[in-house]
Amino acid sequence: MTKNIFIFDVENTSLHGEAFAFAAAVMDRQGNIIDKIEYRTTKPMQDACQWVRINVIPNLSIDNQVKTGLELRNQFYDFYKKHKDTCTIWADCAFPVETSFLSRVANDDLENREFDMPYPLMDVANFVDVNIDRNAQTNIPLRKHHPYDDCIASLYALKTHAFYQTIKN
Repeated sequence: MTKNIFIFDVENTSLHGEAFAFAAAVMDRQGNIIDKIEYRTTKPMQDACQWVRINVIPNLSIDNQVKTGLELRNQFYDFYKKHKDTCTIWADCAFPVETSFLSRVANDDLENREFDMPYPLMDVANFVDVNIDRNAQTNIPLRKHHPYDDCIASLYALKTHAFYQTIKN
């Protein structure tokens, strides 16, 4: 069975800080988005570093909100569980933000999640130049550093790369 592609993006208060937003999208091998999710916390962003305050927070328009980081991570985990058996799991430049987030998701219920996390975690950055502006490459209006739009930009970068042709069938 050919698996779908599950990609996620997380926004943190800093590179090694606390997650405050995430999005994930599931794309079938024909390039259609078949499911998506996005959430953010209502926690004030006073702990966010200056770069995040300037580059991320102004672009962060997400209707689905939760109060705590734990609730945020549980929303991700539930969506992940729904798709994990039918998808390969991807992030873009996965370290440190997305991998840290996954560790926290696992540690929230380590007894049940320890062996249930993405393995292997695929990284778009292994196949697509990390220095390109993924949003500009799509030729569609996307908000930079918005987790859902970053997912779409990464999917587009992956889909247009020669590697995708080897995995799509």
